Amino acid sequence: MIYGHSFSSIGKNFKLYIKPYGTPTIKKINNLRVGDNCWVETVYRYGNDDFNPVLLIGENVAMSDFVHISCAYKIEIGKGVLIGSKVYIGDHSHGEYKGKSYQNDAPANRPLGDFGEIIISDNCWIGDNAVILGGSEIGEGCIIAANSVVRNLKVTQPSLIGGIPAKVIKTL
Repeated sequence: MIYGHSFSSIGKNFKLYIKPYGTPTIKKINNLRVGDNCWVETVYRYGNDDFNPVLLIGENVAMSDFVHISCAYKIEIGKGVLIGSKVYIGDHSHGEYKGKSYQNDAPANRPLGDFGEIIISDNCWIGDNAVILGGSEIGEGCIIAANSVVRNLKVTQPSLIGGIPAKVIKTL
């Protein structure tokens, strides 16, 4: 039990950076299974900027090894979601890339930007090495193929999603 959250298993080197349970940034997590070297964080301060992240993780979510979830805006992961190894889920980027160049700034020194809500509905399966970025809404029962990059994609029906950039390959 960490901060009032329950885990069915926790792998080696798990990092959880959140405000303690009871603050508005995170809903109580129940029965989360975490692999080795996973990192889950709510970013409520970066540089000189303050954020009010909302991270919701449903019951019986399973994360394989090397999963990184970074929330500065809003990420919602439904019940029964299976997350493969080396998956990144992040609702922001380092810098806003609409018409602005940051070539002289190190990425770690850029202000966070490109915020967009991420919703992953119940019973989804996210394949190894997938990347899910802001503005993505994945409907119940979807499968995200390994090595896919999902950004600004809204899928409401159970579907197979894949590619770079990801698109619906097949409705299930």
